[in-house]
Amino acid sequence: MDCRDVRRSLFAILDGEAAALPREAVDAHLAACPDCARAERAVRETRAHLAALPRPAAPEGLAERVRVRLTAPAARLAPLLPLLRAAAVAAGVLFAATTAAIVLHTPAAPVSPAALTADAAVERIMDEIVRDIEVVRPAEVDR
Repeated sequence: MDCRDVRRSLFAILDGEAAALPREAVDAHLAACPDCARAERAVRETRAHLAALPRPAAPEGLAERVRVRLTAPAARLAPLLPLLRAAAVAAGVLFAATTAAIVLHTPAAPVSPAALTADAAVERIMDEIVRDIEVVRPAEVDR
C-alpha cells in the first residue's frame, strides 16, 4: 500500500463513497505517515472552511429562465420535424438507389495473374487446397 492509494481512498472516504482500501488500513497508514496525515488535516480544514462560508441565494426566477433557455431551441425546431424526417428518408432512399445503381451497373473486371498480390495468391492457393480436400472421400483419407 502506498501513499497514493491511501490518499485516493482517503478522499473517497471523506466524500462518503466506497474506497479501494478499508477505513482501518487508511487510519493505520495516517498514523504512521506524517505526509498523508498532513494532507488529511488540510483536506478536513479546507472542507470546514468552505462549509462555513455563506451561501448566496440564487437570483429570483433563475430556474425559470434556465428552463426557457433550454427548451427554446427545441421549440423552434418542433415545426420543422416533419420536414426533417422526410428529408432524412429521401436522403436514405437516394443513397440506396445510387449504391444499387453503381453495384449493378459496374462490370466485374477480370483479375489478371500479374495483378495478384502475394497475399491474394496465397489465399487463392489455400482455396484450391480446401476444394481439393473437400473432393477427397473419407475412405481415401483413412488410407
